[in-house]
Amino acid sequence: MRLLSLIASVLALLCVRPALAEDAKTVPAVQILNTQAKALIDKHEYFAAFSKSSLAVFMDPDNSKAWALRARARNELRDPKGALSDLNKAIELEPGNAINYYNRGCNRETLEDYRDAIVDYNRAIELKAVNRSSCYGNRGDSYAQLNEHNHAISDFNEAIKNDAKNALAYGGRGWSRCEIGDYKGAFADLDRAIYLSPQCSRLYCLRAYLFEKVGDTKGVLKDLDQAIKISPLPSTLIRRAHQKYALHDVAGAIADCNRAIEIDPKSIESRIDRAMFHGPDHLKEALTDVGIAASCLVSRWDNFWGLYLLLATALLTLPIRAIAWIGITFAKSVLG
Repeated sequence: MRLLSLIASVLALLCVRPALAEDAKTVPAVQILNTQAKALIDKHEYFAAFSKSSLAVFMDPDNSKAWALRARARNELRDPKGALSDLNKAIELEPGNAINYYNRGCNRETLEDYRDAIVDYNRAIELKAVNRSSCYGNRGDSYAQLNEHNHAISDFNEAIKNDAKNALAYGGRGWSRCEIGDYKGAFADLDRAIYLSPQCSRLYCLRAYLFEKVGDTKGVLKDLDQAIKISPLPSTLIRRAHQKYALHDVAGAIADCNRAIEIDPKSIESRIDRAMFHGPDHLKEALTDVGIAASCLVSRWDNFWGLYLLLATALLTLPIRAIAWIGITFAKSVLG
């Protein structure tokens, strides 16, 4: 990422030099760059925003706003560790800025560092962040991820108190209520959340989980259908595939796996599930999927134990006569 930062800085310098020469008479150059970077983020042009903010950081390393803007761009470019580094610097330079603590909390949630995220949300609330509802709601999400659902519900209550239209707070409270067995309250919250934000696929997925808890398969499928209609994520397609398979709709389950693989050809879960759905009657297709999944796992040494899980799953779900084929396919995937 350091090389990317250097390239971005050079490109930005080449692109903005004329503009800076004209405007720097009245406005500091770094302020112009920050304004341009923010405008680019608002237009979803994240690499260009990264370039502008990188140049601003290069020109004035003590400008906290430049670091914070580059962190936003990096997050959108799926570089959460780089974003965390930039936010640490922004907070070091301006420790009284509540929004930087809030953003770092969001960043730490992305990295699944929920305890430290809670610490950051605490600080943002202490500094009287403008977006108090979001601070409480996000802190509630972190507590929920740690299975501390009573704390989570308390925070979601505060989030809703600060903003009665915070759909994600209703959704989060619905999930936590579901986890403590309050299904009636959970349905009320999730229905309200979906009413407030009918185009949020995450809310339909949460309610589908609740329907699954109470054994309402039709409700599960209906909400997953709507979630996929809004945003066809591979994970949601795989969830629906399992529901269809449980109802003996093998063709429908495989169709959902096919679609998930079209979206993400390297999805290990999609390959393994499709192999399972194919079963012994379509051994060749199943083995092909197992081999590709193994290839993906071999390239990810951080998940080496997953390789053993993968092979164990294959051996358990496929007939004994498939073992030789698995060995051959795996050898090919390793040796190329």
